[in-house]
Amino acid sequence: MKKTPKRGVRLTRRQSSPALHLVLTALVLAAGAGIFFYTQWPLRAPEPASPPAAVTEDREAPAGSLYEQVDGALAELGLEAGLIRKVRGVSLALAGGTGDRIAVRVPVDLPLTELNLYLSRLVERCGGRVLRAAEGQRGQQVEIYCEADQPTLFVLQRDHQLRRRAGLIAVLLEETGEGPGRWRLLERFCALRPPLGLALRPEGEHLGEVLDLAQARGHQVLVHLPVDPEEPPSAEALRQQLRLAFKRVPEAVGVDVPTADSLLTAEVLREARRNELLFVDRATALDFEAGEMAKGARVRAVHRDLFIDEVDNRSAVEKKLWELAELAAQQGQALGLGRSRESTLLALEAMLPRLEARGFRLISLSQLAH
Repeated sequence: MKKTPKRGVRLTRRQSSPALHLVLTALVLAAGAGIFFYTQWPLRAPEPASPPAAVTEDREAPAGSLYEQVDGALAELGLEAGLIRKVRGVSLALAGGTGDRIAVRVPVDLPLTELNLYLSRLVERCGGRVLRAAEGQRGQQVEIYCEADQPTLFVLQRDHQLRRRAGLIAVLLEETGEGPGRWRLLERFCALRPPLGLALRPEGEHLGEVLDLAQARGHQVLVHLPVDPEEPPSAEALRQQLRLAFKRVPEAVGVDVPTADSLLTAEVLREARRNELLFVDRATALDFEAGEMAKGARVRAVHRDLFIDEVDNRSAVEKKLWELAELAAQQGQALGLGRSRESTLLALEAMLPRLEARGFRLISLSQLAH
C-alpha cells in the first residue's frame, strides 16, 4: 500500500518559495566553484591578457603586410633599397580614395614582365589580388593596381642607366664518398639546373648512367683522378691512369687532378694538351704556380676562386655560395669548387634559383676557361 506522506512535510514544501530556493542553490554552487578555483589557482599559470581592440585607424602597415614585405622581396631580385620609393596615404583614382604608392626603378637587365609576375605572386601571398596591370611609355613602364591590406599602386619604371650588381658563376663538383648511396646522390646532382661541372672518377660505380644523365641535362663532365699524397704515382704510372680514364670518359671536357707535385702537374698538363682538355687550377698554396704552368703549356685552365663546402653543413655551404656571388660581382666571374655531398646538394638546390633571380648567371667551365 502506498504510504501517505506526513502532513507536516507537505505543509513545509508548500510554504517554500521557488525563487528563494533558486537563489540558495545558486549561492551554494557559486561558493563551491569559488572554493575549487581558489584551491586550483596556484597550479595554473595566468592567462595572457588579450590586446584591446583597435578603436582608431593605424597609419603604419601591420607586420607582414604587402607594404612591409616588398623591400625584402625586391632585395631577393637584387634591387637595392635606393631603387624603391614608398608613399602612404596618396590619392589613388581607381581606389576612390587613398592608398599606397610604390615606385620601383628597374635595372635594364631585369625584364619588366618578370618583375610584374614576381610582384603579382607577392600580392597573392599577402592575401591580396591584382585588379589591373597596364603598360605604358612604349613598354618602359608598368603600373600594377592591387587590393591587399589596403589599395596599392606599383609603378615600375625602366632605367637604362642601371644594371644589377651581379656576375657569372661556375660550379665544379668532385665525386667523393663511397657506398651504395653515391649513385643516387650523383643522380640528384645531375637533376640540378645546368650547366654544372661534374668531375667523375673513371672507376666510379654506375659511371655510364651518370654520364648519360649529365649529358642529357646539359652538364659538363671532367675526369677526377685523386692522387695519394703519401704514395704518389710515378709520372709514367699517372700517364697510363690518365689515358685509361680518358678512354672510359670520352665525353670529358677537362681533367681535375689535385696534386702538390709539380712533376705530376706537368704530366697532367701534357695529357690535357694532347687531348685538348681544360685544366683545373685549384689555386692552393703550392711551391709552384699551376696556372702559370698551364699558360706555359698552352692549356686552357679554370681557376678555382672558392671552396664552397670545406664545412659539411648546408647553412655553411649557403653562406659560401653568397661569398662566391660577391666575388663574381667584384670580378665579373667566379668558380666555386665543391664535393658531391648531401649538404652541398641541398644548398645548391636552394641557392641557385635565388642567385639567378638576383641576376647572376650560371655558366659552364668551357665558358669560364681562358
